[in-house]
Amino acid sequence: MEVQPERFDFGIEVDAESAESMAEEAEEDGVGINEDDVRINVDAVADELQSMVLSSNSSISPPRCCIFRVPNTLLVQNPKAYKPKAFSIGPFHYGEPHLEATQKIKAKYLCDLISRLPDPHESTLRHITAAIDEVQPEAREHYEGPLNMSRDEFVKVLVLDGCFLVELFLKFTYKYLTNDVHENSDPIFELVNPLEYENAHYIPQNRIRHILDLMRSLMLVVRRNEPENTWKWMTTWEPMPSATSLQEAGIKFRRATSTTTILHINFEDGVLEIPPLHIHERTESLFRNLICYEQCLPNCEGVITAYAILMDNLINTAQDMEILCQSKVIDNWLDNKDAAEFFNKLYDDIGVREPYYLDLTQRVNEYCGYFWPRHRTTLVRDYFKSPWALISVIVALILLILAFLQTWFTITK
Repeated sequence: MEVQPERFDFGIEVDAESAESMAEEAEEDGVGINEDDVRINVDAVADELQSMVLSSNSSISPPRCCIFRVPNTLLVQNPKAYKPKAFSIGPFHYGEPHLEATQKIKAKYLCDLISRLPDPHESTLRHITAAIDEVQPEAREHYEGPLNMSRDEFVKVLVLDGCFLVELFLKFTYKYLTNDVHENSDPIFELVNPLEYENAHYIPQNRIRHILDLMRSLMLVVRRNEPENTWKWMTTWEPMPSATSLQEAGIKFRRATSTTTILHINFEDGVLEIPPLHIHERTESLFRNLICYEQCLPNCEGVITAYAILMDNLINTAQDMEILCQSKVIDNWLDNKDAAEFFNKLYDDIGVREPYYLDLTQRVNEYCGYFWPRHRTTLVRDYFKSPWALISVIVALILLILAFLQTWFTITK
């Protein structure tokens, strides 16, 4: 009876690649190794995987989280677009050296807000601070990741920044009601047209999460007479041709005036109506933050992202920008080339979940395939640039008709 050698399990962890290498070396040395002889420490691997699962669960944002840090994939495109230049709201940028001067302005706004009360006194600020301190645990859940800030500092930021925003809106409302609003008085309202009172109920006031969410909600306000299929969900995406290509296909651009949102773009009878958009040095920052918010917020409809993609399709070159500027669709305060590059780089490395403008692009692309509009445009552009060319053609047609009539009468006689 042959005696089998005794096996010992030392609990040594060996990965598959190392095991294969060991087996090859053993074969070269003339020593055979059975696969069962190479084992892993199952308990150790399972414990490590369990630790990874628990760590991932703890790192997932809570359900109330709605204020996010900018992902690196978006931050690398233009870091300056996500950093406040004058005022910071919230704890993310609190304490940065270049923002210290504006803290005094916030304190002044806090004083102005308290002075609005019928009987302001020192205890008012204590009551406000105490009320904020009660809800600060819930407020922390709205921020992504650790804040690295003490409880006292966090409450201080909430009180100071919150009162600053309230007073800012009160001051703006007073100027608006007294018709004392200048075009550049408050940049935060620049991309949103003043809304009529009848449309106020379209904004879900009890669901506004923060100032950026308010900006997005104002841009999504749709009037009652606007077609519902504008926001119909689609499953595929068709790109829109550039403004130059559309113009060559016979499509005209018109500035839309019957809408309160820049998102409502309509196409009918060969005319593409686009609400006016003001492009200046702060436009990129607003759009990048709105797109980032849509990308980070779970189950958020990417309407602003879809708008950015559509405008990028329309504007590829400085010539495309010039066409839209001449149509008064875009009020561009930048160089045409810089403005075109702004749209071309706005949504790099961003996924689109809902192509909201698919119905629009389908109708535009279908119109571009028609024979007569395209050739009519070519005829007018190449042969009728001046009125004299048109007059010459009309005169030639008249002479041709007269010659035909003269020949016909001669033959009949």
